[in-house]
Amino acid sequence: MKALIIFVMINNFALTKNEETTHYLHEDMISFINKKDSTWTAGVNFPKNPTMTELQSLVQNTTMYDDSKNSALITRDKNYFELVFSVSFDAREKWPGCVNQPPKQGSCDTSWVLVPLSVISDRLCIGTNLKKKFTFSEQDVLTCCRKCQQGKSICSGGWTSRVWDYWIENGIVSGGPEGCKPLSNSTTCQDYCTNKKYPLSYSGDKYYAAKKYKIPKDSAQIQIELAIYGPVVAQLRVYSDFFVYKEGIYQHLGGSFVGYHVVKIVGWGVEVGRFYWLCANTWGMEWGDSGYFKILLGVDHCGIESNVLTGRDHANFLRHERILDTDVTQIMPSNGWKLEPNLIFLMYCAINISIFVTL
Repeated sequence: MKALIIFVMINNFALTKNEETTHYLHEDMISFINKKDSTWTAGVNFPKNPTMTELQSLVQNTTMYDDSKNSALITRDKNYFELVFSVSFDAREKWPGCVNQPPKQGSCDTSWVLVPLSVISDRLCIGTNLKKKFTFSEQDVLTCCRKCQQGKSICSGGWTSRVWDYWIENGIVSGGPEGCKPLSNSTTCQDYCTNKKYPLSYSGDKYYAAKKYKIPKDSAQIQIELAIYGPVVAQLRVYSDFFVYKEGIYQHLGGSFVGYHVVKIVGWGVEVGRFYWLCANTWGMEWGDSGYFKILLGVDHCGIESNVLTGRDHANFLRHERILDTDVTQIMPSNGWKLEPNLIFLMYCAINISIFVTL
């Protein structure tokens, strides 16, 4: 057996891992994090002490964004931000019943398909004023979108950007236990509803996107998009300390780079004088803060703001026209409040300086 020895130096201790048999030292990492005067606390997230190989399977070793087919870059007037700025925002509270709970992947990383499908479902519900709830089929995308996969199998990884292309070009049917194509062990693309009790045909059940686009690496632009249209997709660089995140505002403190992962941004807020993004993960409700985590906002921490991708269906485009004809402040939650532009600027400067000094 060929062993791969990885030495991860974290201040005064090292973690040595054998590729197949050595277990990830949860207790050591948890103790190391919790002894720090930090913005977050660590804890046990998995039912057993997993091997490093098992943990690496939860992420992808290559980026999930394909630049060969560039997405349109959407930039909006900063006046939007001056009108809708709020110290906190939570899409779950703004659109109750529309924002899905964090999806749970299997033993390998399928966040590249689960997260965009979750965002698509959220935005369809939001775009139809909470009237249309539709669970999109991961089975449909995993087995029929071959160009979405980076290898020969589902566990070989995939391209998140191409999932949006597939939604635009081919449409996606419903999933879930009662949908057209529930999740199964089949690896064959089936152009019919596998649920025999489903009342619609495969083609008649499809929903199509109108457009996909990328948001600039600008926290204000991301907040505008999120507050008007709903959750967005983001890619995260994962380090080994992220596996033991339990609560608070995550910032990388120790451990090696493990891979890339796709998450859903659902809101933002302030805690102990620091702005954070509120995100949903795909490792189950027992991980982190009931499947969610917070991460530093405004400094592109772990690349969270570098690759924000999203899209809209036709219902959301119609909704956009309605929004433009109304006071933008009406889209904010009841605790939203308006700030003068100069005060916004001063707040952001103060917070960013605080983060910089701390880091």
